[in-house]
Amino acid sequence: MTEREKNITLFIEYNGNHQTVETFAGEYRNLMVLIKDQVWVDGMGECGGQARCGTCMVELLNAGENLVVATDTKEAAVIRRMMTTQSIIRLSCQILVDETLNGLKIRVMEP
Repeated sequence: MTEREKNITLFIEYNGNHQTVETFAGEYRNLMVLIKDQVWVDGMGECGGQARCGTCMVELLNAGENLVVATDTKEAAVIRRMMTTQSIIRLSCQILVDETLNGLKIRVMEP
C-alpha cells in the first residue's frame, strides 16, 4: 500500500445529500478541513479551527469509543454554548483524520 493510497472511507450527510469521501491519514489536518474541501459547506469553520465558533459541529452517527467524548475543554464549552447535550456531537476541527475514522458516518450540522 502506498502512502498516497486512499485507505479511509467516510460517509458524510449534509443538507439531505449523502456523499462517500475517501482519504488517507495526513491528507487533511482535521475533519473540518476535509469536509470544507470535499463537501463545500458554506460558513463552516469561521474561527479557522480554533474550537471557538461552533460552525463546524458534526453528529457522529456510528462513532466508536475513541471519538465520542469531547475531552478538549474549549470544545466542550462551545458545544454546551450551542445548547446541545447529545454526546455524539463534536467539533470537526478537533477530530484528526486518521485510520480510526474509517467507516465513520457523519451528519454535518447547519453552521
